[in-house]
Amino acid sequence: MAGHSKWANIKHRKAAQDKKRAKVWTRIIKEITMAARDNGPDLDSNPALRLAVLNGKGANLAKDTIDRAIKKGSGAEAANLQRHTYEGYGPHGIAIFLDTTTENINRTVANIRSIFSKNNGSLGTNGSLSFIFDTKGVFEILNGNQTMLVLTRYLLEQYPETLSQKHFIGSTVVSSPIMSVLASHFGVECKLGLTGFKWIAKMIEDYPNQTFIAGGEESYGYMVGDQVRDKDAITSALLAAEIAAIQKSKGSSFYEYLIDSYIQHGLYHEELISLTKKGKAGFEEIQQMMHAYRTNPPKSIAGIAVEQVDHFDSQISRFADGTERSLAFPKSNVLRFILSDGSQIAIRPSGTEPKIKFYFSVNTKLKNAAAFDATKKKLADQCRKLTQSLGI
Repeated sequence: MAGHSKWANIKHRKAAQDKKRAKVWTRIIKEITMAARDNGPDLDSNPALRLAVLNGKGANLAKDTIDRAIKKGSGAEAANLQRHTYEGYGPHGIAIFLDTTTENINRTVANIRSIFSKNNGSLGTNGSLSFIFDTKGVFEILNGNQTMLVLTRYLLEQYPETLSQKHFIGSTVVSSPIMSVLASHFGVECKLGLTGFKWIAKMIEDYPNQTFIAGGEESYGYMVGDQVRDKDAITSALLAAEIAAIQKSKGSSFYEYLIDSYIQHGLYHEELISLTKKGKAGFEEIQQMMHAYRTNPPKSIAGIAVEQVDHFDSQISRFADGTERSLAFPKSNVLRFILSDGSQIAIRPSGTEPKIKFYFSVNTKLKNAAAFDATKKKLADQCRKLTQSLGI
């Protein structure tokens, strides 16, 4: 009987956990669907969708379920979804404002009225309480390239010494080229390494006669100074908090500081596409793809001329005019196309997963903060054209 009781308890506990998880998943799926419906299916240009997807991943929502929710929100079915707000009072007169998404308004309002009634509350009329609530904003999740730009710009602006070529910052060949632009603006050197944070830390040893200021990569790794010599989340978080506090004191924000950086140095937009190729056949396909790109590189991508192809495996850069130049990097299974408009595409197999990765970077000038969203969308569209041209 003791064993029976034990398994019965496990069964009931698991049922309760599944029920709770199902409620969370249902809510997140609706958030993903509505975000896709309101602002499109592109994660990079839709911060609300990006946040909802991150919430889904955090709740262990399956990738297929997330993809279906995005497809539903951006397809014909989205027309059936409607957003409605409800206002009322809970116990002890606490004001409550509800933002809902539903396919059946009558059912939803009946459920909400029942919930209020069962908990000693009352449902009010629209407009009865909304005047006391304010929408404060939305979360904007920055990627590694963006945080690297902000942190590095701040350090260079605040650096206590006169900057020169004796100082350098570090990044990687698959990270945003804006780091080289930033370094040039401040008169310091930007050294690039291969993927993997060890290459940035190694720069400190390789160049003892120069002063390392900071370095980072597209995958959120960042390092300040030469004390830790590895990804340093603690110092980076403190630095980000300092920047946010200072910007707030100026009536600005961390995000506005980022946009101002783009106005000064150009708006750079990056995307990463990973193609999974499992098993022996997948491994061979990845090798064949890399071989094809190396032996028969495209002369243009999406109508834009390829000016330079960097072959990191043979340590040679080949140019459109037929000339070559040695590439001062350790040998690595990486290929990079540099286009005539400044766009870059780096390709490499993953070292830990059965994937081939494509790193895209496009850029243009940004006139002012008001033009940020529209300009960023144009760059996202440009990225999409590059991916389509490569057939991925």
